[in-house]
Amino acid sequence: MARNRFTTLASHIHLVDNETVKNDEEDRLWKVRPWIEMHRANLELIRPAQNQSVDEVMVPFKGRSHLKQFMRNKSHRWGFKLWARTGSDGILHDWDVYQGSANKNPKDKSSFGLSGEVVMKMAEKLPQGKNFKIYADNFFSSLQLVKELKEKSICYVGTVRKNRLKGIIGSVSPFDEKEDTWQAYSERVEHFFTANEIATEPKRKAILLSSVGPKTYKLLSNLVAPRKAGDVSYKEIVDVLQKHHNPRPSVIVQRFKFNSRVRAQGESIRAYVAELKQLTEFCQYNDKQEEMLRDRLVCGINGRRIQQRLLSEGTLTFPKALEIAQAMETAAGNVQDLFSSRTDQVCLVKGQSSSYSYKTAAQKKCHSCGGPHSHIGCKFKERKYYKCQKVGHIAKVCRSTSTKPQVKVKQH
Repeated sequence: MARNRFTTLASHIHLVDNETVKNDEEDRLWKVRPWIEMHRANLELIRPAQNQSVDEVMVPFKGRSHLKQFMRNKSHRWGFKLWARTGSDGILHDWDVYQGSANKNPKDKSSFGLSGEVVMKMAEKLPQGKNFKIYADNFFSSLQLVKELKEKSICYVGTVRKNRLKGIIGSVSPFDEKEDTWQAYSERVEHFFTANEIATEPKRKAILLSSVGPKTYKLLSNLVAPRKAGDVSYKEIVDVLQKHHNPRPSVIVQRFKFNSRVRAQGESIRAYVAELKQLTEFCQYNDKQEEMLRDRLVCGINGRRIQQRLLSEGTLTFPKALEIAQAMETAAGNVQDLFSSRTDQVCLVKGQSSSYSYKTAAQKKCHSCGGPHSHIGCKFKERKYYKCQKVGHIAKVCRSTSTKPQVKVKQH
């Protein structure tokens, strides 16, 4: 076929009858919509794989079109932008053309935005209740979308942006044994469940297993083998990891550490008491814990004045001892600040006075040589004048009468 004939036929092809079909202002592709829907219907006949992916596709095009889009990070930056759903086998199962956000009908707006609507539209032809899984990136993911797909028995896997996590209070980071203990981590997870009102056992277990990180998940799988980690209850998961990361220490050793703890030089009383409370975790003092804390505070405070003040009290409890010790520590710090400020002022005045006296001395004559400088740095201050046999001056400034010239008087 000749080129001119092809272009002529292409310019006269119509997929709809212009006389029977009216212009649809909401659909910029109304002239080719029948062909698009026919192709989508044919793709529906292909049996879909269990794992499906929803993403955007760029069809290269640099001609003139009101549908042309520019995507900076794509290999083909200019072209038509398509939404597509493909299977893990690479077969296309559904698609549509992006027409721009300005063409969106306000009545069709949903709670999960444009990107969520794309996933819902691509998944509307998937059979429900067949355990299909949709994978997408953080452009599409949102909490509302996951809930909507769950109601249709369709699973969703994908990354998510922080600003899309509306309705979720806090977050659960992966467990790192170098920076955290398992007991503290499990407590933070419990607070997360309480804040977000997560009470069901399966949901708690699923969140914990998906949040602990790959290293801890692999460790758990080895600890509960031959069972799978998902088959173990939530309480058993916490207990197994607690026994592995934080085995219960000896009570005798913990009490020895507690009774040997002394406040270090420069350590604040608040930090010292916090360390003491942590050491009592496995000491099993029970009802005697406050008394032991009081005794250890008094004996290990490492400050004579504070110890004398605490021992002078007739009835001393741990809260009262802590209050007195902190008050004395604060007062001592305040006095030190006032004293250092006063010392700086005194030093400043002394420096000015010393500078003034040095300048005054420099203006006077040296009594060792008579020069215009201070006697302290004079090179003649150790010199001995041979006539008067005195040290510390030269003949120019000698005051001895025996060295002065005598005047002869003539007699008539």
